[in-house]
Amino acid sequence: MGRKYAKKITRAANIDPYESLAKFYERQVEFLKREKKRVTRFFNNNNIQGDKLSIKLARLQILIDEGETNKARIIELKNDLYKRDTEIQTLKDTIKHLTKEKDDFKQRCDNLEVENNQLKQKIEEMNVDAERIARLHKQAIDRARTNNRNLYEQQLAYSKQLTDQGLVRPTPILQRTESVNLVSELEPLLPAHRREEMELLGRFLYIPDETNETTENKEK
Repeated sequence: MGRKYAKKITRAANIDPYESLAKFYERQVEFLKREKKRVTRFFNNNNIQGDKLSIKLARLQILIDEGETNKARIIELKNDLYKRDTEIQTLKDTIKHLTKEKDDFKQRCDNLEVENNQLKQKIEEMNVDAERIARLHKQAIDRARTNNRNLYEQQLAYSKQLTDQGLVRPTPILQRTESVNLVSELEPLLPAHRREEMELLGRFLYIPDETNETTENKEK
């Protein structure tokens, strides 16, 4: 509970001391007595007597100055602490942002690795298919060339027989046979953009060897 101070009788209280002079002095004396008791009690409680008063006041002023200095220091430390907390929060936000970027980058790397593995598997499958198609392609070409060469030799022998019998004059035998059969055999094995090439290949596939050319020259 706070101290109750006596109300001072002054003009500020809207009381004219000339109208109630006795009452004014009475209350003023009571106030001074209370102030005297308060000051006396304060001095007694703090052991302030005689010549020691100036020393006590000097020490008190030193304590007050130290208190003000400590107060200013506390305020400064609070400001430093606020700055440090702000810097720490900024660092936390930066670390959080970098961590998120790292996680995003790691996720992208994982996705790229999965896509890379899928592409590798697809390439391996395409290589297997390409090897199989190339093998079938080579087999079909070899088979077509063999059939073409056999047919050419048969036609050459038959033409020679007819020529020997004098039934026909010597004529050159066609250099290109079985092209339609070759294209029909290879067409299911090739993509659409390669079929036109196979048609050209079927047209100009067979080239007689030197033995056949020598035989033809002799006949001529």
